[in-house]
Amino acid sequence: MSEDSIALTIYTTLESDGRWEKVLATLSRRLSAHAAALAHYDFDTGAGGTLYQYPADGPLAYVYSQKTPVNPWFMSSSRYQPGSIISSPELITTDDFIQTDFYREVLRPRSIFHRMCGVVQRHANHIHYIVLHRKKEQAAFNADDCGILLRLMPHLLTTFGIRARCQTSARLIEIMGCVLHTHLPSIFVVDRNGCVIYQDQETQPSSFPYLGLYVDKGMLMAADATAHRQLREAILRLGTTNEADKCAILELTGNADVPRLRLSLRSITASHQDEKLIVVTISNLKQEEGLALRSFADQFALTPAEERVSALILQGMSPSRVATLLYLSEHTVRSHLKQIFRKTNTHRQAELMNLRGHFF
Repeated sequence: MSEDSIALTIYTTLESDGRWEKVLATLSRRLSAHAAALAHYDFDTGAGGTLYQYPADGPLAYVYSQKTPVNPWFMSSSRYQPGSIISSPELITTDDFIQTDFYREVLRPRSIFHRMCGVVQRHANHIHYIVLHRKKEQAAFNADDCGILLRLMPHLLTTFGIRARCQTSARLIEIMGCVLHTHLPSIFVVDRNGCVIYQDQETQPSSFPYLGLYVDKGMLMAADATAHRQLREAILRLGTTNEADKCAILELTGNADVPRLRLSLRSITASHQDEKLIVVTISNLKQEEGLALRSFADQFALTPAEERVSALILQGMSPSRVATLLYLSEHTVRSHLKQIFRKTNTHRQAELMNLRGHFF
C-alpha cells in the first residue's frame, strides 16, 4: 500500500477507533514488521500498555504490559518528543540490550528484537506512540524505514491533535452539562412549532419530574388544556416576532399530583440559519421556595424549630394559625418568633416579610 493510502487510512480512525487495527496492519506490511501497536506510557508512574495491536492476538500486549521486567526503552523520557522517530540502538546499545532481563525473559521467547517507534502525542510525561518490531533474523530498521514513518508522522500528529481537541470539547460539554443540571433550571429548546430541538438530562422522559409537561412525538406539551393553549400561543408569538430576545412568563397552576411551575420563554436566533428558537426554562416553584427558606434559615442561623415557624410566618400566616398547623401552643410560636426577630434584626412581621424579598 502506498504512503498516500496509508495516510488516508490514518484519517479514517477519526470516524472509528477500531480502524487503528487496519492502520497497524498496513504499516506492518509496508515496513516488513513482525508486529505493531498503538500504545501509551507514563514516565511518572511507569504505567502503560497497548491500545491496539497487530496481529490482534500478537505478543505486544504482554511486551508493553506492567507485568514485565524493567523496560530499558523507557529509562529516559527526553528522546520521546512529538514527531520523533526512535530506533532501539538510539536508546541502548545492542550489546547492553541483549544482557537485560527484559530481552531474555520477554522478547527472546516471542521472537522480537528490532524496534522502531514514532511519538504521536505527548502531554506532560504521558506519551502515545506507534511501535513496530521485527524478528532478530530480520534486518534492523534502516534510514529508509525511518523515512517512511517520518513522512507519515504529520498525518499521525494531526489525527491525534484532532482527537485531543474533540476529547477536550466532549469533556467541557460534560462539565457544562453538570453545571447546568446542578445550578440552573431545567431547559428545553424548541422551534416556533414547539418541536423539541434540545432537552437536558433533567427533562428526559425517564427522569422528568414535572408531570404537567411532557414530550409527545417530539413536541413540547402541557397536560392541562388551558396551559397547553397558553404555551403554544407563547411559543408561536416568540417564534414569529421580528424582535430578538423577547420573553414571556407562564405559570402553570399545580395540584396534589402536579407541582406549580413557572415557565420562562425567551426567543433566540440560530445565527448560522437565521432561525428563531425558543429557550424554555422550567422552575418548580415549591422547590424554589423550599431552597429560599433553607437559605433564609442558614443566613440567620435559625434553629430547626425556628425554621419551621419562619417558613409559615413568611407565607403570611398568623402566629395562631402557625400554632395550629405545627401542633404547638401560641406562646411557643411567639417565643420562636421573638428569637427570629432578634436574629434577623427585625421587630414586626411586616419587616420580616420585607426581608423575605431578598431571598424569594
